[in-house]
Amino acid sequence: MKTALKVTVFCLLLTGAGCRPPAAADTHASGVVRIVSTAPALTEMVCAVGAADSLVGRTDACDFPLHVTGSVPIVGRYARPNLEQVIALRPSHLLESFLLNSAQAEMFEKIGIRIEHIECARIADIPAAARKIGRLTGHAQQAGLLADEIEFGLTQLTRQCGDNKPRTLILLDHLTPVTCGTNTFISEMAALAGADNLATNLQKEYDNVSLEWIVEQQPELIICFYAIEGPALNFFRHRPCSMP
Repeated sequence: MKTALKVTVFCLLLTGAGCRPPAAADTHASGVVRIVSTAPALTEMVCAVGAADSLVGRTDACDFPLHVTGSVPIVGRYARPNLEQVIALRPSHLLESFLLNSAQAEMFEKIGIRIEHIECARIADIPAAARKIGRLTGHAQQAGLLADEIEFGLTQLTRQCGDNKPRTLILLDHLTPVTCGTNTFISEMAALAGADNLATNLQKEYDNVSLEWIVEQQPELIICFYAIEGPALNFFRHRPCSMP
């Protein structure tokens, strides 16, 4: 019950603000802020600080909150915006976290679209990212309150985590399968919920693992971040495994 409560509180803390009614976009000295977001986390954060009206473009992966993103044009794939589609929307800023092509970024800058790098790879990055987007969009006060709330919640969750943490396998795909190392956002989230990620020796942040490796690790808990029909355990019971 305690673990479930922690997960619920954490998810509400990070995403609940994104469902608030969007406020009217503010203006800066340079004019109205028109934003193209290249990552789901940035899209959600723009909405969470009350600046949804400034969002004019998104990627095909940016689908939350739906009542906002459903009416915002798609300008490409995650971290891969289409130059022509972006230009057509006449944005003032393009938000990115990583993977944006450097040559493409330079081209955007040359035609007057400002590239804003928002560091948002770790949970600890979220408050600063919210504050930066708040300042950019003219919603500094609301962003500051959100950031303070997240920081307080993270502190409380960290204090509540005890020593009795189940050995946990995090699966992002059931066919390969794919898991994540400890130095990832998902692993940090699981740790705050009271889990101990057993993939501590993973060479990459995200990597393929074998069914044999999973059996050898003897996980006490498996968290599946994917959709599958029926109980996940039933799927693995019918998978071939070369171990005796």
